[in-house]
Amino acid sequence: MSGYFAFQQNGETFDTRDYNITVVPADIDGAPARSYTAYPRGGGNGDILVNTGRFDNVPRSYYILIDHDFVSTYEAICEALLPFSGYGKLTDSWSPDEFFTAYLDGDLKPILTRNEEMGKVLVTFSRKPQRWLLSGENWTILLQTIITNSTPFAVQPTFRIQIKPSLTDETINQIAGLLFPEINGVTPELWDSDFVRSLLRNNRGNDLIFDYAAGRAYIDGNPEYDDGLNSRMRLYRSSDLEWVYQYPAIEPGRNTIYTRHSSWGNTAYVRWGWYTV
Repeated sequence: MSGYFAFQQNGETFDTRDYNITVVPADIDGAPARSYTAYPRGGGNGDILVNTGRFDNVPRSYYILIDHDFVSTYEAICEALLPFSGYGKLTDSWSPDEFFTAYLDGDLKPILTRNEEMGKVLVTFSRKPQRWLLSGENWTILLQTIITNSTPFAVQPTFRIQIKPSLTDETINQIAGLLFPEINGVTPELWDSDFVRSLLRNNRGNDLIFDYAAGRAYIDGNPEYDDGLNSRMRLYRSSDLEWVYQYPAIEPGRNTIYTRHSSWGNTAYVRWGWYTV
């Protein structure tokens, strides 16, 4: 069945629907392989396997079928697709509820079939094992205190906290250490209170982003504060009373989230980042 694929990166998009071509899958995705480190076993057969805690990338391939002006169409596709470098967002019509984090793997292999007018092109991406659910990409207001993760995998969400223009200096002094939502008893904190107070005063009306998966905190649209904010982030695991550098996750099943933003009139949004493999 004919369909499409689209690849997005840094605000640029390649979409096969912009060309008079046909796209079909070149293969069926296999399940990702779990990654192990193998160590030779002295004096015996077999290896000692250590689970690395990760899955390997999976190829995702398409055939672009061109039934006219093959050479010029192929050159136009190469000119548009080859400048992309590194990971981007891959979507297609065969997984309409999902997207992939992938990069273009290898060259674009042309296969001529007749008189240089017809042929096909093999396009292969290497995608991360996660099949990200589009339902987890939307920003939603964080109202619930009990969240159920119906997938079998833990996810690290992204939070967006509005910094209201009307925040007074007195309120800023009170909330400087209360910015992060708590997940299952794990409370991230910003330990340089003076820096946080200055950040809030200078960015009234902007949004503060906490990306737990990337381990980043930043002011939306104001990269001046990125490095300073990240260097002042620590997480406090209240269960064993110690500082850690591991961001909390929404585990499969029932989770508890506690946020204090409503007490000072600001709104918290969350993007869950659900996925399967």
